[in-house]
Amino acid sequence: MDVGKIIGAAPLPKIDGVSNKANFIKVDKNDGNDFLESIKKGLDSVKNIQDEADNKIQQAISGNDIEISEVMISTLKAEMSMQLTMQVRNKLVDAYQEITRMPI
Repeated sequence: MDVGKIIGAAPLPKIDGVSNKANFIKVDKNDGNDFLESIKKGLDSVKNIQDEADNKIQQAISGNDIEISEVMISTLKAEMSMQLTMQVRNKLVDAYQEITRMPI
């Protein structure tokens, strides 16, 4: 079947600047430091959030003038960040296990 014979079908116009080669994609070769740095930054962020929650809890316990809503919000924020961290860890472990199961 000739596609050009379909009623109303016209060939697609050529788009300027697009070639069949993927030479426009530049890949920086590194040794994975970006991924490792991203993981470290994420873990540092979670630690900072947890430290902030701990400080607010200590302030509330010691009787300092702090709103209980601030304490609850920071505590929930710390809890959610830890849950997210655990889910990311679980996905990384699952991916590692899947890779190790691949036949060579």
